[in-house]
Amino acid sequence: MFHAQRCVGGSRWRRDRSTSTSNVRARSHLNRNRFKVQVGDKPSTGLHSNGRAVLIWKVICSICVRKLAILSLMIISALVAGAQGQKKMARCKLPGGEKPECAQGSICFSGEVSAGEEFRKPLDDDLEFVLRPVGVDLKQGWQIEIVSRKPEGEGPPPGHCSDALAMVVNGPYRQHNQLLIDMSYGWTAEEEVGNSPREFRFVTNCADFRVEWERLLIALGGTNSAGVRVASDEEYWKTVEALGSNARGKGRMWITASNTSRADYGPDGFTKDQLGVSNHSGTILSIKFSVEIKVPKPN
Repeated sequence: MFHAQRCVGGSRWRRDRSTSTSNVRARSHLNRNRFKVQVGDKPSTGLHSNGRAVLIWKVICSICVRKLAILSLMIISALVAGAQGQKKMARCKLPGGEKPECAQGSICFSGEVSAGEEFRKPLDDDLEFVLRPVGVDLKQGWQIEIVSRKPEGEGPPPGHCSDALAMVVNGPYRQHNQLLIDMSYGWTAEEEVGNSPREFRFVTNCADFRVEWERLLIALGGTNSAGVRVASDEEYWKTVEALGSNARGKGRMWITASNTSRADYGPDGFTKDQLGVSNHSGTILSIKFSVEIKVPKPN
């Protein structure tokens, strides 16, 4: 019994072994054929099409990614340029139209100045409109001033009140304001001549100037001309709110024509670095302008 089972087992083992050998040989033959298909000189059409499709798909994806990157850069550049353009245009945006106006009862006149020249126009017996040249060489623009034709012999700093009737009531005081026609605080020549109309106020006498000068000192530093500090925060804010309340005169100025330059050298051969002006700010060579002044009638 044991021997027969062993023989049967042995026969079965031999049959299985022969079958396994046949299967191994068949699989080896298939593998050799598959290897020939993959690396042979004449691959099958199906596998060759799939490989080419994958290659084409990779190329298309690469092109799409590159185009998307370029498009993204273009969009970002456009947004940045638009934001900068809006910021720059905001500087030139002021109320009123571009054409000069002259309201009834106003004093109106026109003029023209070139770099370095001063313009003066009497308004009445007491006041005068002045465009005063500014800059190291006095050829880097102008400052609008309303001056007294009857100055007092003495006055608080910055000197006699005669040339500061507008300066004392036109803010901002430590930034560019409407009285300055120059390339300070980052403004360019083109922006300056495009800023119209310029609106400003002024006091009409030295007594009002002294009142406003004391208010300005307190507003900027918290102390008056004698160095006395205000007693409380409440007093300080009342002074700040009252600043400019004595400015009864009003003016507007339109720059109607201009000539600017982007040359690397300013007037008289000075470089703009020597003049303390940015090389990108340009120079105002001349302007034509119209002015409207409203002076209150004496009581």
